[in-house]
Amino acid sequence: MLTKFIPGFDVKSTLLKTLLGQALFGPTITSVFFGAALISTEGFADGLKQWPAKIKQDLLKTLSTGLWPLVDLACYGVVQPFFGVSWIPLSYNIASFFWTIFLSLQASHSVK
Repeated sequence: MLTKFIPGFDVKSTLLKTLLGQALFGPTITSVFFGAALISTEGFADGLKQWPAKIKQDLLKTLSTGLWPLVDLACYGVVQPFFGVSWIPLSYNIASFFWTIFLSLQASHSVK
């Protein structure tokens, strides 16, 4: 989707796509994932109550692993120029499989 708004695969556009993904998409999706995990384990009301504390406790630690920026850079800097835009979704889906495992482990930490 970002390739429609920021075309090209030069260094500037690749870094801009990565920055936007990390600033907007990453924190939003990770927070929603944490909320869904809490609701599924604690119930709706208790999960929503614990959600802000979970975000405060684990969001920065999770995002600072640096894994997803590497995925963004690989997809926009390597996959797109060598294989084309149509291969980006497959690349992200493969990375998402492993990222979801990692997020599940992070989400399983109890809220203090």
